[in-house]
Amino acid sequence: MNPFICRVPKSLSFGRQTDRSFYYSPNFSLNGQINTHLVSCVKFARHCNLVYFFQKSYSSLSNCSATMHGRKRAEYKERLRDPKTAAALAEKAEKWYALMTELSRRRDSESNETERSTTIALIEKALLVNPDPLQLWNYRRELLLLETEAKGDSEKILQNELALTKAALQRNPKAYGAWFHRKWILALLKPNKEILGSELKLTAQLFTMDERNFHCWNYRRFVVSALSNCWTGGWELPKMGAQIGGTLDCGVIPSDVLQSEWEFTQQKIQDNFSNFSAFHYRSQLLPRILAENEEKKQSDILEEEMQLVENAIFTEPDDQTAWWYHRLLLLEHKFEPSRLEDQAEMLRELLEDSPGKWVVLGLYEVLSSLSSCQDEQVHLLKRLIEMDSDRANRYHELLVNLETI
Repeated sequence: MNPFICRVPKSLSFGRQTDRSFYYSPNFSLNGQINTHLVSCVKFARHCNLVYFFQKSYSSLSNCSATMHGRKRAEYKERLRDPKTAAALAEKAEKWYALMTELSRRRDSESNETERSTTIALIEKALLVNPDPLQLWNYRRELLLLETEAKGDSEKILQNELALTKAALQRNPKAYGAWFHRKWILALLKPNKEILGSELKLTAQLFTMDERNFHCWNYRRFVVSALSNCWTGGWELPKMGAQIGGTLDCGVIPSDVLQSEWEFTQQKIQDNFSNFSAFHYRSQLLPRILAENEEKKQSDILEEEMQLVENAIFTEPDDQTAWWYHRLLLLEHKFEPSRLEDQAEMLRELLEDSPGKWVVLGLYEVLSSLSSCQDEQVHLLKRLIEMDSDRANRYHELLVNLETI
């Protein structure tokens, strides 16, 4: 068997090193159970970032646990003993290496318009196999900038890139490069509201596969920003943070879009109270929603939010997600003392049935907002010191501050 020779960064090296080429010994074996050729293929592919070819096979080389994602490691090992599987993996690794070599050669050489189109097609072929390598997305963007200058066919380029990134995300819904590239092409070509609306529908479809995919929530925020004619991902109020570039002042989000997003987050939260991304997005929408309503209506909205949190808390008291939003409401908005006293009583009752850390901390936060029941606050903090030793210093500091009042 001929050993593999490949060029990878020294930080990724293993085996015997000669300059920056690394030799994988054909004599390497793991307890004599795994085909040496396959082991070389798997290690080689791992450093080429071929996650989707070899993730399951490579996992069998680790003895960390007996299962992975609910499947026994014996199943993976059994697949590795199959000569057909080993041969197929080796063939895929060789094809990938050949494709990467060709792309590297093309990037180092001058290319005309015809070769540029061929290179873009080769990069697409590679990304459909594995959408993770960021350098491929970067190379593609360099070529696309040249294409837009030369041809100016922005509509065709937009549709091609949206189709490519959609296919890539279907293969790996959390591919950083694919999500960034999709935002980049939108910011570059600035499509109309009809296309942006279809992007919102796409995120809704992807949420059916993983409702807590933070990449998808991030992208949805970007699209909403674009609908307000802001292509950097920043909102004038509140600032959402740069999603793709520097922050700039942006226009007002259309009222119908704002209301639609508000209802969308509520539905996602009701579907799953553990959806932290939905709660976070809702926390950013809330000041906008309040600003569009008069004072009396604002009180009703805040009451509805508190009831939403209470439903989540009583459904799953040990889930941190709802408690985070609960604390945000207490810190950033004002509630009538009588309302908070009623909630404190409810939490005392809940504490009898669910004596977990989050219930204790939540009750302390409510009493702290009321600036009442200091003795009970002290008792709760001492209880937290025992329950949550990792954060004992924080509770000690709160306790000291409380006793000095």
